[in-house]
Amino acid sequence: INYFTSNNIVKARDLYCGLIFENNTVEIFSQTNTGKSLFTLAFTTQICMENRDIRGVYYNTEMDDSQLQRLLGKGNKYSDNIEVVSKGIDTVKSLIENMILNIEKYRKHIVFVIDNLTYYYSTRSGDKIKEFIELIKLIRDNAKQQYGINITVIIVTHADKNNEGKPLTLAS
Repeated sequence: INYFTSNNIVKARDLYCGLIFENNTVEIFSQTNTGKSLFTLAFTTQICMENRDIRGVYYNTEMDDSQLQRLLGKGNKYSDNIEVVSKGIDTVKSLIENMILNIEKYRKHIVFVIDNLTYYYSTRSGDKIKEFIELIKLIRDNAKQQYGINITVIIVTHADKNNEGKPLTLAS
C-alpha cells in the first residue's frame, strides 16, 4: 500500500502479513463467536512484540482480562507494550478522549484495537460508522502533525445479521 504526501510516494510499513499496514484503519468483522477477538489479540500481540517502536492499546468491551488471557492459551501473554483497557470506556466520546490521552502519553506509533465497535453502535449504521471513521482520520492526522507518529486503528465489529448468507459487498 502506498500513499502520497507532498508529491512523494510513501510505502506504508507492513505490520502483519500484508493485511495490516501502519497508519491505516482496518475493520475485522464476522458473526458472533467466530474468533475475531482471538485473531485480533494474537496478531496485535505479534505486531507489538516484533515492533518495539509501536505501542498497542486494546479496547476490550466484551470480556474481562482473564478471559482475554485464556484466549491466548496456556503460558502465553500479551506483549509488554500492549495496554488492555477493559473498563471506563462506555461511550464513543470517552473512547475518543482516551485515544487522544494515550497519544499524548506515549508519543510513539500506536495500534489502537477497538473490540468491539458494535458495543458503541448497536447497528452498522452507515452514517454513524462514517462519522466515527472521520474522527479517526482527524486523530491520525493530528498525531502525525503534532508528534510525527503513525496511528493504526483496527476495528472489530459483528457482521450484519440481515446479510447472513448473502454475498459480501461494500455496503454489508
